[in-house]
Amino acid sequence: MAEPRGTAEQRLATRARAAIGALALALIAAWIVLGGFVDLAPGKAHSAGLAGKRARAHRVERELRQCVNVRRHKHGLKRLRVAQALKRAARLHAKNMAHHGFFGHVDQKGRDPGDRISLFHPKLRFVAIGENIAGGQGGANAVCRAWMGSSGHRANILGHYNRIGAGFWPGGYYRRYFVVEFARAR
Repeated sequence: MAEPRGTAEQRLATRARAAIGALALALIAAWIVLGGFVDLAPGKAHSAGLAGKRARAHRVERELRQCVNVRRHKHGLKRLRVAQALKRAARLHAKNMAHHGFFGHVDQKGRDPGDRISLFHPKLRFVAIGENIAGGQGGANAVCRAWMGSSGHRANILGHYNRIGAGFWPGGYYRRYFVVEFARAR
């Protein structure tokens, strides 16, 4: 007669170790297949990555605003002042394009620039709103040069606006998404 292999508790512990090992292998395989983009240990590393993206976004957004205002100054126009609702709407749209895989002025929920701006300041009313978007360029200066070479984008940059908000987000198909919201306050 064969001897039983350990107690029931020992057999249960052995099965638990095997299950944990299989789960670890599955997570490692998923990490390899997805190119290392699975967040196996959320927390500080994830927060640090998001903080880095936000810091980069702030820098690029500042560069976009500066670039627009330099172009306006060269044409004898007043600089545009930052409006927080425009800034937040622009960042939201850049993030949405990166995360949801689209490129356009109307987002996946059917919102246009005016709708997105209203999300952040529903009582704020503008006489005119314009939006420039770009994807894939290397940085703010490249985007600004491209916009100045396009009649519609150039018209927004040199238009009769007095407020600006810039948004940037890395990721997605184009790897970098740039948005500038223009508005004329009453």
